[in-house]
Amino acid sequence: MSTLNKFLLIIVFLLALYGCATSAPDLPPDYGSVHSKHRLSVDDFDPETANLTCEEIKQELVELNSEHVIQSQEIGDKRDSNQTIGFFGSLFFLPAYLATDSSAQANEKITNLHFAKDKLYKAQVFKQCPP
Repeated sequence: MSTLNKFLLIIVFLLALYGCATSAPDLPPDYGSVHSKHRLSVDDFDPETANLTCEEIKQELVELNSEHVIQSQEIGDKRDSNQTIGFFGSLFFLPAYLATDSSAQANEKITNLHFAKDKLYKAQVFKQCPP
């Protein structure tokens, strides 16, 4: 195996490794399990969330779930294109990876949606709203 082939193989391996290097966000504190060490209080919520009724919480969750579907669809729509570019880029032209769309904005929106939904689920539990 020539030096150039070894070098290209190492580059491909490093790019693949880098693509898998994104860590998951930290989990929120445990408030709901039998063994949880924290109990919810009104101080755990911002005033806007604390003043929501069960119906308002439910409606906001519906809206957040709809937005989550839209953002996930946006990422999914680009998946085939990104996979094709990645395949041909890894075989023929490594800089083609720059043409992939990582959907960073959609991913950030989804992360923020998860945090907002967690806050509302926590408020639902605190207010003892029906599921």
